[in-house]
Amino acid sequence: LCTVLPFSSAFVGYGIQVYKPICAFGCRAAIESAELSCSMKMGKGETKMAGMDMENMNMDGMEMAGMDMDSMEMAGMEGMEMGEVMTTPKCRAGDTAFLQTLALCIQSTCGKTKVETWKLEKYWVEEATGNKTIRPKWSYGEALHQVAAVPTQTLKEKAILNSTVLVPYMAWYVQVQTMKVFTTGEKTNSKYGMIILGAGFMTPILLTILAYLPFTASLLPKLKPYLIYPSVIGKFHSRPLPFFLGYAPTLGQSLFIFHFVALNVMLTAARYRTSQPSAWYENEWQEMMSYVSARTGVLAFALSPLVILFAGRNNFLLWLTNWQHSTFVLLHRWVARIMGLHVIAHSLLELILYINKGTYPKESKELYWMWGSVATIAFSAMLILSNMFFRRKTYDLFLVIHIILAVLVFVGSWYHSYIRFEGKWGYEIWLYTAFTFWIFDRSLRFLRIVKVGVKWSKVVEVGGGIVRVDVPGVRWGGDPGRHAYAFFPTLGNWKPWENHPFSVVPTSLLLRDAFGGADSVPMTLTGNDMEKGGSLVTASENQSGRDASTTAGVTFYIRKCQGMTKFLRSHDRLPTLVEGPYGHTSLSSSQTILKCDRLILIAGGIGITAILPFLFHHPNIKFAWGMKKDMEEMVSEFDHVLDRLEKREKEVAVGRRIDIENLIQEEAGRGWKRMGVIVCGPGAMGDAARSLVSQLGRKGMAIELLVESYGW
Repeated sequence: LCTVLPFSSAFVGYGIQVYKPICAFGCRAAIESAELSCSMKMGKGETKMAGMDMENMNMDGMEMAGMDMDSMEMAGMEGMEMGEVMTTPKCRAGDTAFLQTLALCIQSTCGKTKVETWKLEKYWVEEATGNKTIRPKWSYGEALHQVAAVPTQTLKEKAILNSTVLVPYMAWYVQVQTMKVFTTGEKTNSKYGMIILGAGFMTPILLTILAYLPFTASLLPKLKPYLIYPSVIGKFHSRPLPFFLGYAPTLGQSLFIFHFVALNVMLTAARYRTSQPSAWYENEWQEMMSYVSARTGVLAFALSPLVILFAGRNNFLLWLTNWQHSTFVLLHRWVARIMGLHVIAHSLLELILYINKGTYPKESKELYWMWGSVATIAFSAMLILSNMFFRRKTYDLFLVIHIILAVLVFVGSWYHSYIRFEGKWGYEIWLYTAFTFWIFDRSLRFLRIVKVGVKWSKVVEVGGGIVRVDVPGVRWGGDPGRHAYAFFPTLGNWKPWENHPFSVVPTSLLLRDAFGGADSVPMTLTGNDMEKGGSLVTASENQSGRDASTTAGVTFYIRKCQGMTKFLRSHDRLPTLVEGPYGHTSLSSSQTILKCDRLILIAGGIGITAILPFLFHHPNIKFAWGMKKDMEEMVSEFDHVLDRLEKREKEVAVGRRIDIENLIQEEAGRGWKRMGVIVCGPGAMGDAARSLVSQLGRKGMAIELLVESYGW
């Protein structure tokens, strides 16, 4: 996926080739640390070059030595320890002994592997001095030609390279083997990163395709009661677990999570190679720590596109699969947790490694390290602050903090990688992919809002803490299973970015004229409380006098809660922005369940808004709606709509709960070939239906389930 993006230069081993030709890189690495005649040595209170006092040397002398202030700064002179040797690219570009020694080594080692001369010349121009903008005084061929006679002496360890010598074979071999093991590991990291991304992206698509194949289509309904419907923990799925532990996944969701966690563990632990003696590490422990930290860093980056994609409202997997948005939000949390563990592991392993090597004091002052620390701390804070307690208590504040921390994570990660590797290793491609998904989602969200435009809504207090918001002029049709996000920019503390999802009810469904006049048949309701028996309540005629001159528009029923909704009051012209519609695709569950012979629609409280559109899309319906006593006024909003149902096909209970088990069991006993159950209400209601439907399905009944949940 990443490699086809326009900005992609691919990854190490897949488009990016490092240390090619490796024989030449090995030669240069073998003599890179050697002191040259033009090298500078940092001493206490003095800077020396080839025995000269640099403190008293003028700038002309430095230019003669092949150095200027820019090259000195580029070579890291300011951060050098006392006694360290600094050799600048300009120094190497003009040093005869260095160039001839390097050329002879390349000729002797690369000649055995028959590397083409043009590749060696290309390497020479780009890599010989250590800076692509500074070229050697000779070409590769000229450097060889300048050698009067092949030397017999070899370069001694820590000796000054002031004459042409041979590079010891073992010095070259150790460098080459270290590079080979490193590049193999980096290629493996790239491959495993693509496997992780591919698994997260393709698994939902493949499972959806599998469900529509002829030989599996008949098997899937039999598997649903065992894999798709039941929760992995009792009757907890739509309602949260105790002590704010989050939401329990269904068995099918838990299998996906388990397979994804197991895949990450296996790919983190698999296929490491070491090479000792190593040119870079003192021992095998240091080498292994470095490779594991690199692996966890790459896998963390590889997970970032999935984290962004699964959280998006315009997640294109919603269009390509039959998975619900709530499933992807659940997976977003789990994939983010796995990514967070990779990030923390990467940072801790690097910290331990640098402490062991004794380089932590120096490395911790580097800019790349600081940005990496910012990303790690921000991600750790996200994991802590994303707990259910904080989300439910202050969701709007949580969302703002979540976005700010996410920006810090991605900005910090980008700077950490780019400063450290200068964009040469392709690590940024993972982040660019995540950025693309984020931009795609945000752009479509903006375009959806612009397409609808600014609307002037009418807000009516229904009672019981419920308001009705009519948004005129929105032509979305009446397909069931839709929701939209509403913005009320002028409400409350003027936070125009605040928005929440609400079920979409086409305003045309609520117009009395569409049903042949006002309430010709009163509706009988049953109600009771914990101590009294049932009583008869007659719905009053709606006298709101709504304008029926147009049927275009959508209506939201909103319960006042925390955030912007608590400021909703009766209003004739409330500026409103609407983003949507979402939730309706040809593969969505709301379309699949309409193919059943019989639909049982169960609503709890304001959940009626998600259930209502289904009344107009199926000819054989059983309807049940339960609500608290304080929501009784809401009945009059829908009495004329529900009057289209026969009395025996509907039940509206005020002040008591619907007996879901008895209702579903009774319908199941009527012998329908395929029955569908649609529930929208409190979490306990959805979980009760989920448990019962699973039981009936395991007994051999063909039954479908769709639970529309309130929860975030």
